[in-house]
Amino acid sequence: MFSAHGRKPTNLDEANEREKDIRYSSRTMLTTDTLREKHCVRHAINELHKLLPPGLANTEQAKRLYEHGCVTVMDIVQLIYRPIEPQGALKDLEFSRSTMESRWQQGFSDTRRTHAGLSLARANADRGRRASLRHSQGQSQRRLQYGVLRCGGKS
Repeated sequence: MFSAHGRKPTNLDEANEREKDIRYSSRTMLTTDTLREKHCVRHAINELHKLLPPGLANTEQAKRLYEHGCVTVMDIVQLIYRPIEPQGALKDLEFSRSTMESRWQQGFSDTRRTHAGLSLARANADRGRRASLRHSQGQSQRRLQYGVLRCGGKS
């Protein structure tokens, strides 16, 4: 993912790069919000089905709707990509082997560090608190957000 937050650009190349960060970050938030809404509707289907009288609950229409219900809780961990060096306006088009291997290694390292802190983050999220983990490494800082996707609340 790209970061929604960053330093103020000082030239056109940096402005172009920031624009991409903001655009892709907005898409990520939109996708997450859409997933949350869909998940909540699926929970509502199950809740509604419990309230139906048996005669209505056993109809083909009610059974078909119930198949789309859900009882799971989803955990979402956002790993926000913050490269050490600026990558320029073409970073979303750069897929060379060396670039991708570097990004994959960074993501793998972030994921391993995040896994260690997930228990605390999950406990905070279960208590209705926003949970976030921060890892510093040299000049770069990784911000890893953890949220439990809950209906009727914010993650």
